[in-house]
Amino acid sequence: MKSDENHKVLIREIYRYRPDIQRQLELRKRVGRVEKFAPIFNKRLRKGITVDLGCGTGIYTKEIHSRTIVGIDFSLEGLTIAQEYCHHALFVLGDLEYLPFRENSIDSFFSFCSVYCLLPDSQHKLFKELYLMLRNNGNILLIEPNALNPLAEKEPKYSLHKSRVEKKLEEVGFKNIEIKFCDFIPRFVVERGGFTFKVFRVFEKFLEFLQIPISGTLMIYAEKDSQMKQ
Repeated sequence: MKSDENHKVLIREIYRYRPDIQRQLELRKRVGRVEKFAPIFNKRLRKGITVDLGCGTGIYTKEIHSRTIVGIDFSLEGLTIAQEYCHHALFVLGDLEYLPFRENSIDSFFSFCSVYCLLPDSQHKLFKELYLMLRNNGNILLIEPNALNPLAEKEPKYSLHKSRVEKKLEEVGFKNIEIKFCDFIPRFVVERGGFTFKVFRVFEKFLEFLQIPISGTLMIYAEKDSQMKQ
């Protein structure tokens, strides 16, 4: 079995959702910082057809409105839960390495901690695919783990490095690229919630203002040039 096939097997085992996970969705929403990032997605993503890359159980898919929203994931278990949890979206069983969309057919793509599940070469390939599938003036907004975070997850996941991602996006052809360090609250604090979490949220705003590079995630934004020829 090839190394990339071994990697996919490992990732699929990690995301083999159990049916009882529905009872944990509110906790997962807090851990995923939905209250923080969903408004940003709704504000910045182009309206039209929007795709949630690696939608999982549909926690973010449910929060995106005023668009035709499509969630794609390789987990049949996750999509089964998503269909029950989020009724206004369409869901597709698929692989981020082989997206089933035509060129120039999508207005925006977003992800929350999905791209880092791909091997580095596959991440670059995905950027190319996203660019081709976007309509002119379309955009992407990805929230992905930061490789410079001392607590970043290790293999089989591959957190993203700001300068490398910026270079790859430029090579593909994206314009107006913005990559910011965000999300400075440790996971165990987020899971606990309560007063400590509220205190950390105030401190987090200060760290994001300073753009300290050891953040938990990167917020990656880029646009397809509206002047590009079809």
